[in-house]
Amino acid sequence: MSEESAINQAAKELGALLKAKRTEKNIAIGEVAERLKFSAKQIESLESGDYKGLPEPIFVKGFIKTYGRFLGLDAEQITPFLNEVFPSQVTAAPAAPVAETRDSLNFQDQKKSKSFPKWLPLVVVVAAVVGAVYLWQSKSSEQTRQQEKSTLEVGDVAQPQLATDNVQVVPMKASATTAATASASVGASAPAAASAVAADGSIQIKIRYRSNLIVTDADGTPLHSGIVASNSTHQFKGKAPYQVRIGYATGSEISFNGQVIDIKNHFVDGKTAALTVPQP
Repeated sequence: MSEESAINQAAKELGALLKAKRTEKNIAIGEVAERLKFSAKQIESLESGDYKGLPEPIFVKGFIKTYGRFLGLDAEQITPFLNEVFPSQVTAAPAAPVAETRDSLNFQDQKKSKSFPKWLPLVVVVAAVVGAVYLWQSKSSEQTRQQEKSTLEVGDVAQPQLATDNVQVVPMKASATTAATASASVGASAPAAASAVAADGSIQIKIRYRSNLIVTDADGTPLHSGIVASNSTHQFKGKAPYQVRIGYATGSEISFNGQVIDIKNHFVDGKTAALTVPQP
């Protein structure tokens, strides 16, 4: 087996180990990306052992170590694979000091000055790379926090209450009988509409990720307004229809009286969902 084939095989085995540990802990790739501030595509590349779309090898090595610590893997489980996948990153241990001999003296029997250690520049380079990785991750975390803050601020915007009054247009020259018939029709439909608005109903909302949640009933009474935890379930019972707004709605579910409502078509900006429950 060639050296390149051995490296590819070791990378695939390391990726399989990471994926198996994540699956064992029942953690989704999206949650890993959110916690580690990596993209889902980067996580998939690490688990497949294909690093073509990732940064320099030393950065990839740092990603794998961070991912392994997140999954609870010991360094002893990962280090052998890293040494095989990144052989150029393995630093040889400095040789043990030897006893001073006659060769260390010059022709005047004076001690020769010690040469500059060859491994010291490599240590400086490694330290610089580690610092760059730390700064990169800090910058990525700050950008993510700003994005979440922006999303929550969008979710805090109250939904406008739209008027749904029935309007009957009667021509000016219409007969008295026609006008009376139109008025009776409007009067008959009004109680039915009021009855539909005032109907009782139970709404259940399952939140996948930490998000802002706003729920109001048919009277405009706020049932909830604020941040809720990830993987939490919230149930409300009052007058339907409800106005629901979820700041980060990806993976969330809504059901009314036990019937699941599809929220995929109610995203307003790719992340925030706003809808009326039940649907008219």
